[in-house]
Amino acid sequence: MAHASGYQEAHCHVQFWHPVGSADMEVGVTCVNSAGSLVNTPFTVGFTW
Repeated sequence: MAHASGYQEAHCHVQFWHPVGSADMEVGVTCVNSAGSLVNTPFTVGFTW
């Protein structure tokens, strides 16, 4: 668990997975504040693994 820059009391959860049939690794990040509310929209990025 890590603190997200610019978000006080926010915690970010990072997930990694390798899509079937893809050469890229996907990374998803979701940040929530101390109340458990999302403070940013989860996003996914792809890069060559």
